[in-house]
Amino acid sequence: MVKLNLGCWHRNIPGFINVDLCDMPHIHYKTSIDKLDMFEDGSVDLIYSSHSLEYFDRIEVKALLQEWYRVLAGGGIAFSGA
Repeated sequence: MVKLNLGCWHRNIPGFINVDLCDMPHIHYKTSIDKLDMFEDGSVDLIYSSHSLEYFDRIEVKALLQEWYRVLAGGGIAFSGA
């Protein structure tokens, strides 16, 4: 099961692949959370992101969510905390 923690910052959740622009030892991919080129279409089962959508304007959020949808497997789940 492939699980992503997008915009993770200091949160290192065991079993998740951490993606963020910050430079911390637990970050697997140092990139923006709207550019998930390293993942194939339908290859991710779960996306978790907390306190990250507010860094994108409403137009950027639409593209970001489309990218998340692209990598999600059928029946995959994406959820975002406040």
